[in-house]
Amino acid sequence: MPESSMTLKVVIEELSDLLALDPTELSPETQVTDEAGGESIELLEFAFRIEKRLGVRLRIQDLDFKDLELTPQGTLDPATLHRLAAQYPFYNFASLAGKKIHNRLSLITVAGLASLIDHTRSQASSAESRPDSPAAGS
Repeated sequence: MPESSMTLKVVIEELSDLLALDPTELSPETQVTDEAGGESIELLEFAFRIEKRLGVRLRIQDLDFKDLELTPQGTLDPATLHRLAAQYPFYNFASLAGKKIHNRLSLITVAGLASLIDHTRSQASSAESRPDSPAAGS
């Protein structure tokens, strides 16, 4: 599921403010930690801001990218890229092909955060519309 342009705009606004960057320094493909200078604490603050601004409870830890196999050049192994794409179908890993990966946080991109927000919002809407959902009865 591609991220919406509105969500992408919000992600860029919040990240640029949080990381003291000009919004033009961020593109959908920007790696938040490796290229934009973010750290795990900023990702937590970002999640709080998104909840306050959009009402979406974002759980960065849901992006639990495990067992990363890297090529000798430090890029994602094609089998790992394929496995991650199957595990997180809402997340676009294509922009990471050929980029250096230092750790799991290296996989978090601007567009990836927007996709996570849209996915989380979609999951919440689906849960609320199911008759057996606790939210549906309230």
